[in-house]
Amino acid sequence: MRQSLAVAVLTAALSLLASPGRAVPVVADSVNGNAVAAGDLILGGNTQPKVEHGWLYTPSHGFDLSGVKTKFGAAGGQTVTLEIYDELPSTGGTLLRSATFSALANQFAGAFFDELTLVAGEDYFIGFRGVAGLGANVTKADGADELPAYFSFKDDGSYDTADTSLFAPRVILQFFADNGLAEVPEPAASMLFAAGLIFFRPWRITVQ
Repeated sequence: MRQSLAVAVLTAALSLLASPGRAVPVVADSVNGNAVAAGDLILGGNTQPKVEHGWLYTPSHGFDLSGVKTKFGAAGGQTVTLEIYDELPSTGGTLLRSATFSALANQFAGAFFDELTLVAGEDYFIGFRGVAGLGANVTKADGADELPAYFSFKDDGSYDTADTSLFAPRVILQFFADNGLAEVPEPAASMLFAAGLIFFRPWRITVQ
């Protein structure tokens, strides 16, 4: 009976090990990914806040995008909405992906979603809504890469105003793709270990 149970547990564990796990995301591209966010700049200013802020991004190589992260200089605990369009929304861009995440201060935070194939040389728009009061997700570093920046005072996904302020184009972004490998589900490893203990445990110990 015990041996039959061990075989059953071992079979179930091996089945889990053989099943696909969650794909592991890796950084496929970045813009100022190693930069420090400008902690003294506040998105939206002190009078009329910029509720949404975004940037035009043109990948130099094609890849299947599965997530985007950014780094805010300071966080107010609010939920931010990530949006990806096939071009600037105010000129007719179509929303391709949308997801929410919790803003973090001085560290990367973002969202993951169903893969989206990005084509090299094509323009895409990466927007963030609900950012009023957050520390800016840009850097003041000299020589930083710059992307065309846009914002809106309305929470409507229009991003209808070009942001020509000094540091606005120096956004900090990370773009993720799944690397094709899979994480083995942890329960499978635990079951395999348990099965081994049951299977190889001596049935009887005799003390002479």
